[in-house]
Amino acid sequence: MLDGQLQRTVPNRAVSFPLPFAHIRMKFKIGDETDQNLCRAMQHEFLRCGEAYQDFILASQQMRQGDESRALSYRAYNAYARFLLHLYEFLIACVQRDRNNTAQIPSDQADILIAVFAQRAFARVTATFNSAALGSAPFNAGVNVPIEMLKKFSVAFRKARNTAMGHVKHERAELDLSTFYRDHHKYLLSLYSGSIHMWGNIGEEFPDLGEVTAFSVLIKNTPPAVQPDLRSGDGVSFC
Repeated sequence: MLDGQLQRTVPNRAVSFPLPFAHIRMKFKIGDETDQNLCRAMQHEFLRCGEAYQDFILASQQMRQGDESRALSYRAYNAYARFLLHLYEFLIACVQRDRNNTAQIPSDQADILIAVFAQRAFARVTATFNSAALGSAPFNAGVNVPIEMLKKFSVAFRKARNTAMGHVKHERAELDLSTFYRDHHKYLLSLYSGSIHMWGNIGEEFPDLGEVTAFSVLIKNTPPAVQPDLRSGDGVSFC
């Protein structure tokens, strides 16, 4: 394989195509410094995911209590969009750690790998509910979901993540995130809940996340954070 290229297998033949920024790819071994830093980043991302989901739960509970205001829909949408973003990025990091390589993963490969993750997670969650005599799982679906169905889910997951949170484009105003939630949330919940025990458990003392938890605004000669005056019309507009 040529340096700066990724070998991609297709039926009956193999082709190579350039991978952007391939020169900065980094292989590592489990337990080394890169791996430790990646694990800190993964826990940070998963904790962000949990915070976003808790915000979404609060907003959704208010909706079920009869609040149908645009402001609440805005909050619920934003929380769910953040949940999608952080969960997706966490799963991509899981793939990178499994490969011992921080190289960027092409979207078509990511779609397949996330579909496999979802199939395993969904089967594990439904089996846990059924075997523990707790009744059926909190959604109506069989344990063995066809991988082709889950590939469609993973593609929709990536597109929803990109549109709702990742990129500022006109498609955001047309994205039906309500339908995405109705059709796919059960798979996202399985992926999320299946990782809580390892990545979401904070313990008695908050974990050391490197420079994330070393961040401070209490630095000499640093101006304090202030809230901009939104009442003033003298700001600069770029549009």
